[in-house]
Amino acid sequence: MYLESRGSPSYCVETPQYPDYFSESPLYRPELPTRKSANPLDHPKFECILCDLQDHTLCTCGPHTKRGRSLYSGITSKKSIKEFCQTCPLYDRNRRTWAGMYEIPWSPSSPGDSKYKVEKLSTKFFYIISAIMDQLGDYNGKRVLRVAAGTPLYHREPEGVIDEFSSPTFVIQAEGPSFELPPHLGTGQYARRDRFGFTNITTCIDVVDRVTVSKEEILAQQAIFARQIFNQQPNRKFVRTLVLTENDVQLYHFDHSGIHCYIMAECRAPTFIKIILGLGSLDEEILGLDTSIQWTINPNTGRKERGTLTIKDEETKISKTYELYGVDPSFKQFGIIGRGTTCWPIRDKENRRVLIAKDCYRYEDSSCTPEFETLKLARDFDGCVSMVSYEANRGETVNGFGFCQCRKGRARNQIFSRIVMEKHGKNLFGFTSELQLFQAIRDAVLGHKKLFLKGTIHRDIHWSNILLGKTDAWGSRGILIDFDMAKRVDKLIESKWPTGHYQSLAISILRNAFARPDEHLMVHDWLDELESFFYMTATIMYQFDGPNNYRKTVPPFVQEWLAIDTFDAGSDHLEKNLQFKEKWILSNVPADPAEHVDDKYWSSHSLNLLREFYKLARYMAGEKERIRNLSRKKAIEEMTLLRTQLECHYCDVLYIFDRAIQDLEADLAALEDSDYDDDSQETEAETRTYGIKRELEDEDEEELDSIRPTKRGRIDGVL
Repeated sequence: MYLESRGSPSYCVETPQYPDYFSESPLYRPELPTRKSANPLDHPKFECILCDLQDHTLCTCGPHTKRGRSLYSGITSKKSIKEFCQTCPLYDRNRRTWAGMYEIPWSPSSPGDSKYKVEKLSTKFFYIISAIMDQLGDYNGKRVLRVAAGTPLYHREPEGVIDEFSSPTFVIQAEGPSFELPPHLGTGQYARRDRFGFTNITTCIDVVDRVTVSKEEILAQQAIFARQIFNQQPNRKFVRTLVLTENDVQLYHFDHSGIHCYIMAECRAPTFIKIILGLGSLDEEILGLDTSIQWTINPNTGRKERGTLTIKDEETKISKTYELYGVDPSFKQFGIIGRGTTCWPIRDKENRRVLIAKDCYRYEDSSCTPEFETLKLARDFDGCVSMVSYEANRGETVNGFGFCQCRKGRARNQIFSRIVMEKHGKNLFGFTSELQLFQAIRDAVLGHKKLFLKGTIHRDIHWSNILLGKTDAWGSRGILIDFDMAKRVDKLIESKWPTGHYQSLAISILRNAFARPDEHLMVHDWLDELESFFYMTATIMYQFDGPNNYRKTVPPFVQEWLAIDTFDAGSDHLEKNLQFKEKWILSNVPADPAEHVDDKYWSSHSLNLLREFYKLARYMAGEKERIRNLSRKKAIEEMTLLRTQLECHYCDVLYIFDRAIQDLEADLAALEDSDYDDDSQETEAETRTYGIKRELEDEDEEELDSIRPTKRGRIDGVL
């Protein structure tokens, strides 16, 4: 009895005995026995995937395409399916279904009965799927059905490979430009060619007992499988998994808009055959992979070695292929639901530079300005990232990847786009000096001002959205990025729900969520953004006592402050965020924000900057709250008057940064001069010692003068 699909199957007319592959040694054993299987409903694992389950739709018809054709209709011909059913002994031609399937209603009375039932079903489905793949697949060994029950498929989350794994009943192992062998966790070496994991499978197939396993458990388990395929196959656009029961076939489709399930009672053989061939297709686009990103697989290790990324510029209509700088994305948003942001470092050989390609989804009905539109506007702005090219629409979720009439109006369609941008340094947490940090923030504020004056607001100020630029590039020493939440100023409306990173949210934006019926909702404007810049600056100074050096112990105030960034989106956490900031910023007695900073590293200039910035943030937040309590007419007049002072508000912020930067530069220059004077004294002493000798040797005294500019020039060059 064979355990994998290859060659012509040995058909068995009688009902085969269940193979003992669940108790056999699997193809790969976990090296770390402390690792555990992930229970889909375990706390907190269920919370981890809860957001991936929220947009769930289902239908009871067979899967179909946007044009009304059956999904995978072109995967094989009707003639081939008919010939297969006529010759395959696993197919009951009289009942027009699979032999031994959908005949006896099972009602297990004990867990043992349920286990036996699943084993019997698994045996039957294993032979059926194997026969379909072997006779109709023409895979030439590149797609193999594997028994995965009892074999750990390890999970990967943002923190890396974690101590959990899953074991679906079957998987289809794959070879191709998007698939690589999983790393061998125990020794760091690579496993045998038959090693499989979430990095090199096309799908997961689960056999379950509908009587003992709830719908919630089935859905949660499939979401875990799909999440891991998304996490470990970074060019995935969608994932499909299959659940087989005694009564029906369930095809799950996952994309960044949500989950859709097709439940087919007593699935017809032709439909089932097409689904199996589609889930194991050699065409990676059919599998849901983005084939504009391709890798070369090392034949010795089975791992990705190098890769390419292709983009067709929306403006020039010219396609260009770049080399991937490495094989993995520099940033990936883990999970299913959401924007699915993935950033790829790429090498532009023609212009000898490294760029960033950003893949991202946006909601079609979103009022936010598409990021590429904002970047077109900001192309010549200092302090904003520069766009090289873009593709506006590389596919759609509901209207393309997972089309079904049942999803229309129930799941929000998302549009997949790609942007190529110039690459810069690390985010603000990677600062190397006080001077560099403040220069970067200062130039980002300037870029924000220019963008706002052109009619667009960023709405997501955070330390992770500002990159360090070149220290000698005035105006671009800090680069504002991530314009996914950006919006045209003339389209801003009053909203109760906040936008942006929670730690940086301004007080007026938080207050909107809890505004009384008689209170005005305040529009997210430049004052809120500048207030967010203050919170961001304080965050960095509170967390660090030097470059790349987190504070080991922090006072209770800072602990409470840092906890804000871990808050969920619930109203309770928003309220805690609001209460903390109101107490800190709007208290009757102004606080001293510098008292919580480690002054062993941060200079007096930095502390003064934080104090002055606090005063500005206090004024801005206070003005917004004062206007909130005015009559509607008066509030509009006051905001109009405040708008006339917009440039002054930006100038006030820029001034405190410019002053701190000048003071830090002056201190640095004084330190250089001090070092230079010390070197000069040593040089003069050497001159006096050897002066007589030099006179006797008739040396040119001008040689001595050449020492000074050389040393000073080297120091300036470093700085």
